[in-house]
Amino acid sequence: MSKACTIFYGKEKLAVDLPAQNLIGVIEPREVDVPQDETAVMRDALLNPIGLPALKELALPGQKVAIVVDDNTRPTPTARMLPLILAELQQAGVRDEDITIVFANGAHRQQTREEQTQLVGAEAIARYRVCDHNCHDRSQLSYMGATASGTPVHVNHFVAGADLRILTGLIKPHCQAGYSGGGKAILPGVSSIETIIADHNYESIIHPKAIFGVIDGNPMRRAIEEAAHLLAPCFILNVILDRDKHIVDAVAGDMIRAHRVGVQKLDRFVRVPVPEAADIIVAGCSHPTSVNMYQAANAATVCTRLIRPIVKRGGVIIVAAPCPEGIGDGPFYQLVREAATAQEVIDKVAQPGFFMHDQWEAQLWATVLTYCQVYFVTDGITADRVREMKAAPYPSVAGALQAALSEQGSDARILVVPDAPYTIPDLVTG
Repeated sequence: MSKACTIFYGKEKLAVDLPAQNLIGVIEPREVDVPQDETAVMRDALLNPIGLPALKELALPGQKVAIVVDDNTRPTPTARMLPLILAELQQAGVRDEDITIVFANGAHRQQTREEQTQLVGAEAIARYRVCDHNCHDRSQLSYMGATASGTPVHVNHFVAGADLRILTGLIKPHCQAGYSGGGKAILPGVSSIETIIADHNYESIIHPKAIFGVIDGNPMRRAIEEAAHLLAPCFILNVILDRDKHIVDAVAGDMIRAHRVGVQKLDRFVRVPVPEAADIIVAGCSHPTSVNMYQAANAATVCTRLIRPIVKRGGVIIVAAPCPEGIGDGPFYQLVREAATAQEVIDKVAQPGFFMHDQWEAQLWATVLTYCQVYFVTDGITADRVREMKAAPYPSVAGALQAALSEQGSDARILVVPDAPYTIPDLVTG
């Protein structure tokens, strides 16, 4: 007897048939009520901020204001958030020419003008200064000081030079910082590549608390917020999305206090109990996290980078992601391809003084591969390149599942995580 399940595959969904007797369960965020008026939810958060006065009280005529927004690797509904923020600034008397909208690209590629327009809307593009952050362009960076651990903090000069900074984003699970949102708009969002690498270093990534769903004691989250505090005041507006990317809640105000309230709201539906670890996991990946392998790797890391992994050591994770942009820009591909084994990738990054863009993603990916196997189902990457990334390529989930059952045994236990990067699985047994 088979059991039909559905997983995300970019902007589409795939039907997957599994042997019912093998299936442990389908692990996905709980359904939540979607507000009739999503705009009202965000407006209410802005008018009732946590730990800071409202924007119309913080902002003053003549001030320079920087609004930091997510790039196209996040499903953040920026075009719906911005008009509310801009209305508050206008009411406070801030002039259009004193407002700059900066995309928090971090170490990601630059965006086209068309992509920028899709994210913030044509009116914002026409009316305000809108720019991508470039972590490699020293002429666009200002030094703000150092964190307690000695990380030098260089940030985008528009953000550094502002009198008021407004950080937008969404709160979702994150493989190193515990959750996205809050100060991540500053680090890595608008920081230099040197600052990003220093923060995303080998030691931080191997720390047992730099994982999904953990904030307390997380060295990466601590470094992010130390860096962002160098640019105070920072006012945030973060949204919370359900599994279909509807806005279901929002928080605004102080970068830490408001963020923590948002994390609690998110946890109520994305933190899902798992009764036992699986031999095989089928992990879906929705748009835009599915845009390339660099991002889609989160579908695999969420199965292992937890307090307790939900896949058994030596098991198989089947990742399904279309990856229309291939593996992704940057040296991620180079670092993994040039190594003979996944362990060799880790050993290289662990060398004292090693310093290279994308080293964090190569380390994360290699760490998964030293723990278990990854079967990768995609239309956007050739089979040879998938093999170079130390994963096994398959043209379909059905084919990958058949191979995994052959390898793990006909009685192998299976979990399905339909949109893995947006879920925090909690293993409830040993």
